[in-house]
Amino acid sequence: MADFDVAAIGYDEEFTKTSIGIAQRQQVWTYVYELIAQRADDMPLRVLELNCGTGEDARFFASKGCQVVATDVSEKMLEVAQFKNSQTAISFEVLDLNEIQNLQSEPFDLIFSNFGGLNCIAPEAMEKLGVELPRLFNPKGHFIAVVMPSFCLWESVYYLAKLSLFTAFRRRKKYVIANVSGQQVKTYYYSPHVFDRLINQGGRFFREKLKPIGLSVPPSYLENYFQKYPKILQNLSDVDNRMAKYGWQAFVSDHYLIQYVLK
Repeated sequence: MADFDVAAIGYDEEFTKTSIGIAQRQQVWTYVYELIAQRADDMPLRVLELNCGTGEDARFFASKGCQVVATDVSEKMLEVAQFKNSQTAISFEVLDLNEIQNLQSEPFDLIFSNFGGLNCIAPEAMEKLGVELPRLFNPKGHFIAVVMPSFCLWESVYYLAKLSLFTAFRRRKKYVIANVSGQQVKTYYYSPHVFDRLINQGGRFFREKLKPIGLSVPPSYLENYFQKYPKILQNLSDVDNRMAKYGWQAFVSDHYLIQYVLK
């Protein structure tokens, strides 16, 4: 059984449909749509999604007129994604990122991975991914990843307040075993500097953008609290939208968005 097969059953209820999940995803979509709008003359863009999960982002890209190939290592995740997107032309494929060299396809204009999908592969696999990605792009191809950094201010403050020192700084470890909707998943946390070093070793990409995702908006495990106070969550989301221009915040947020263009 692949990682996330168990998680597929409850993932949408535990993250996608939550108020925190929606708020963080909307931040991501705002940045992604900026790129789609900039490349309007190149439409329809061919998009490859890595670790597509239950297909929420694939549906977003399809709604904007993109041609989407959505991939995931979990067949169960893909089953949910196909069911949700049965009325679209999205193509779904099983893909293990540890075997990215086996992917053969027409080139893409955008390769995208959201919400820590790339945190599930080890540093050596990340380096291999960086080597393989350039051959999958059209000229001017873009790569956007949403990654969990090695420090999260919200997480550290929350767990320090609970006197849980181990959990407060767990992201500093080589890896942790994280519970994702009932699935135990080995998870690696990458600061923007480390991610850039691993994915861009050959210098084939130019980094265009680094943005915090979930600086004021908290991690999703605080959903139960913020369900009671939706106005507070909306205010925090508004703060994130106003403060997003400061790239340094990406080093302390729940996730960060990093955008590259092929040189």
